[in-house]
Amino acid sequence: MAWHLYLLPMIDSGDERFGLVPKYIFELGVTFACSVFGREGTFLCAADLTAGQETTLLGNADVTKIPDNLDQTIGGALGAVQTALEDRNIPAGWVGAGMTYREVIRIIWRIFGFMSRFAAVNQIVVALFNGTTITLNTQFSDLSATNRQRILNAADSFNLDTTGFTGTSTIRQILKGVADQLGSRPFTLQGITV
Repeated sequence: MAWHLYLLPMIDSGDERFGLVPKYIFELGVTFACSVFGREGTFLCAADLTAGQETTLLGNADVTKIPDNLDQTIGGALGAVQTALEDRNIPAGWVGAGMTYREVIRIIWRIFGFMSRFAAVNQIVVALFNGTTITLNTQFSDLSATNRQRILNAADSFNLDTTGFTGTSTIRQILKGVADQLGSRPFTLQGITV
């Protein structure tokens, strides 16, 4: 068995003891640790899988494996990386071919942390991108007053500077901006330090 990183969809376990869990990994009954993208339907997980379990997992189109060598650059995979993120409502216009996977994952982790705080501070159970008209390109001024205040509440809980959240700021700009303010320290998911 070996530890690997994956982007996985979120499902309701149907068991109040567990609540929302990463699809497939939870069902395999293996050891895992995750960071969650708030209520947005995506987990970043480290999981300890056998080769056979990983083959089964990667047979699902909604699973993305992050390369084991986190210090390699994105290079020619840039389009695939950006698509994998954008398809999950994770802004990716800032990802460059010369960046390492480690750099990218650290920023994603901070975006996930912000969106988790967004859900917790505001006690919400519905995703911001819940199939409505809200997209990464939605401008701050086009959000409801309630959602604008929720974003400010989450930012305030981190003591972040929100003066850059103008009416024309897009959700993608806001998420990347808060990630930049949250620093770049390493983190560990189970046995993998990013």
